[in-house]
Formats: sequence, C-alpha cells, structure tokens
Amino acid sequence: MRSRVVRPAIGLCAALLLAACGQVTGTGDPSSAAVVADEQIPIETVEERFEQAKANPQVSQQLEADPSASEQIQAQVLTGLIQSEILRNAAEERAITVTDEEVAEQRTQVIEQLGGEEAFNQAIEQNGLSPEDVTRLLREQVLADKLSQELAQNAEVTDQEVREFYEQNLETRFGEKVQVSHVLTETRQQAQKALARLKGGENFGAVARDASTDPSAEQNAGDLGQVARGQTVPAFEEAAFSADEGELVGPIKTEFGFHILKVGEQVPAQELPEVEKEIRAELQSQASQQVLPEFLQEQASEVDVEVNPRFGTWDPETGTVTVGEGLGSSEDAGVPVPEGSQPAAPPTE
Repeated sequence: MRSRVVRPAIGLCAALLLAACGQVTGTGDPSSAAVVADEQIPIETVEERFEQAKANPQVSQQLEADPSASEQIQAQVLTGLIQSEILRNAAEERAITVTDEEVAEQRTQVIEQLGGEEAFNQAIEQNGLSPEDVTRLLREQVLADKLSQELAQNAEVTDQEVREFYEQNLETRFGEKVQVSHVLTETRQQAQKALARLKGGENFGAVARDASTDPSAEQNAGDLGQVARGQTVPAFEEAAFSADEGELVGPIKTEFGFHILKVGEQVPAQELPEVEKEIRAELQSQASQQVLPEFLQEQASEVDVEVNPRFGTWDPETGTVTVGEGLGSSEDAGVPVPEGSQPAAPPTE
C-alpha cells in the first residue's frame, strides 16, 4: 500500500513534490532515518516533523480514526526530508543560493496568496510551525523556483507552440470582448420596469443593486467587466456583441431570467504579434514547472538514498518512502534508538 500524502496546508512546498529514484540500501547508523549521498537525516528530525504534522487538525482526526496512519505520516515526513536534500544537492551543484531578501519577498507573496497576514499566521499555527520552520520552507521554495528558472532557460519554446497556444485561446482570451453591465430579474415585467427607470435617468448601479436578482450586484453594481465570446449563454452573447457602445438592451430572456444590458467599450481581437511575447513568457513559466521534477529525477539516479528499515524502503518508481514499522516499533524492528531521541508512543484509540 502506498503512503498517504500528508502536506502542510500552507502550501509552501508544492514545488518539492518530486519523483525521484536512486540506489536503495538500509542505513547502518541507527541514529539516522535516512542518508542522502553523505548527508544524514536524523531520526530526531523525523520525530519533530511528525509532532508538527499532528498539530494539523486533519492529521489529528485521521490519527484518532486510524492510529496505524502514524506510520504513513512518518513515511511521508521522511519522504519530504529526502526530497528536500536532493533539491539542495542539485542547487548546490549549480551554485544556486538564496538571500534573506529573497526569503522576505517570498514571504510577502505567500501572505498575499493566502489573503493577508491573519490567514498566514493561522496557517502557521494550524500546522504547528515555528518561525524557523517557516523560514526554512520559504527558503526551500525560493531555491526550487530559482532552480526551475535556470533549467527553463534551456527549455526552448518554439514558434509553433506559441501559435498553437494562441489558436487554442483565440476566442476566449485573445478574441473580441465587450464590457457589459446587467440587471437580472425573474419576470419580463420586472425587467421592463428596471429598463424604464434606467431610461428615466436613474443610475445603472443603483438600479442593479435595488432590482437585480444576481447576488453579485450588491458588490459590482451589475458590472460584469469584459466578456469574451463563449463565456455567456448564446442569447446574452448575441445581444451584447450586436449592440452599440452605451446602448441599453433588453429584456433578454435566458435560462437565468430576464436581463437588461448596458453595453460599454468594445475591445477588438488581439493579433498574434501583439501577444506573442506574453504567450512565450507564459509557456516558459509552464516549462519551468515541468522541467524541475524531471531534472531532479535524473539527479537522484546518481545519488545513494539509504533508508532506515524502521521507516520502510525507498520506492524508486514513486520517489517516496513506503510504509515501514514506524517510530513506535523500534524495539520490534531490532533498531536501537539513541538516548535523548526516544520516539513518541503511537496514538491509541
């Protein structure tokens, strides 16, 4: 049975979910959970990370429901540590380093992605992370990003790939667009009353907030922004794209009800030369995300990965540690635990 993946909700190590393979033997040092090349991963580190994982409510609930899941979580913790070491080795070979300024910038980006400082701190608390853990995770993410970018520089984006991307997204992304606001009502009579108010000079946003059944109207005052072909139902699209700028149109019947439209700026389709640079940069970014796992898999084939049998074995196909005896079974496994590194007892029902 494969190890169940357990990852921090904060999502800082997404780039470290890498397939890897290597020579697999059992570590002869009972104090080591694993050895990657000449770098040891102490059992104590696995214990610490395991305790952190249990701070996550989802993990805690999982362990309450199935105490044997602790072995799966331990194997996943060790997998992450091994993969992180493989990443660092690959970056060191290419003289890639990370500055404190880059870590601070990554922290700011993650805070923005999570929706603010409060959400960021909540994620940290939920996962039982110390300030040192957060800095380490941020540094590893920056390291992975920089390695990806360097590798992607050698990943050529062809003119044919650019053209195919353009054609695939021509209608919805690069095609003709029109700015549209609407008032949505349940009946035609309600729509006609809204239209009469608008023709009488009332503010469109005020009418939308008052009369529209679209829940978003309270926030956007009926403004849907720029709409591309294919993004709305046919009757709505036909009315929007056939109207003149500034024109009020309706009532238009769709499966959602009756619409009154106010058509704004019409944006013509973008030709390939206008967006070629944008497309090429996006494809380059996609390549950087895809090339890293492949590269590290090749790198790992040259690295000796030794795993303490207590935790399982290194699976070269998936790049993970398969479930072993677990931290609570060292005595049965015949592997001594160093003094001062006694493992936590496995959860009981």
